[in-house]
Amino acid sequence: EDSKLTDNALIVAFSNSGFEVFNAIGIFSILGFMTLTSGIPFNELVTEGTGLAFVVFPKVFNIMGPWSSVIGPLFFLCILFAGLTSLMALLEVASFAISEKFGFSRRKSATVVCIVGFCISSLFTTAAGSYLLGIFDAFLNNFALLFGVFLECIIFGWIYNFDELVEVLNSHSSIQLDPFWKVIIKYILPVCIFVLWAQGVYSTILTGTYTSHMVMLALAIVLVIVPIIFTLLPAKNEDYYKPIEDDSI
Repeated sequence: EDSKLTDNALIVAFSNSGFEVFNAIGIFSILGFMTLTSGIPFNELVTEGTGLAFVVFPKVFNIMGPWSSVIGPLFFLCILFAGLTSLMALLEVASFAISEKFGFSRRKSATVVCIVGFCISSLFTTAAGSYLLGIFDAFLNNFALLFGVFLECIIFGWIYNFDELVEVLNSHSSIQLDPFWKVIIKYILPVCIFVLWAQGVYSTILTGTYTSHMVMLALAIVLVIVPIIFTLLPAKNEDYYKPIEDDSI
């Protein structure tokens, strides 16, 4: 209750962006060096999907000499921890939503989510795993994520009481949101996100195959239908529909 909402959000956003910029400087420096020494064009050096982490970087480690035995394991250990932390973040959201609405215990809801996730991720261990991973990656980056952000802007900017939301955020934060944030959320950000989303969808349609288009269509249908089904299902938790009392509102 005493968390500084806006402050924490800005810290996470700038920390993540700063780390990615710092990481990109190192990665592109390495790729530029490999392009210069090998004579291979940059666009041919990096492959799609897992090519950067599991093809290009091992080649880099091989030319590092004795340091490769230290940096290589550390690099893949970082990838492991990145995957585990992302997994826990996704697992927490889904399991909490299920336990809150249907009255399941945290253990039961987490078990259900893990089983479903295991069944889906098992597809990537098959012979077509790399191909499916590329389709999933393109779908998430070019369609799902940007479209989700666009919907969030529409929902919080136009459907919910935005002024009341800003009032709550300001009451729980030391960094105050001025009226310009309302302009960003309601007008500027949706337009920018929609343009990027349209470009990604257009590029995916042009470069994709019939099979990839069908898989992406199936993913889109699942992502739309499953949340609707869970939303319409009656809640077994009696406290689920009770309004949350907040003195700051």
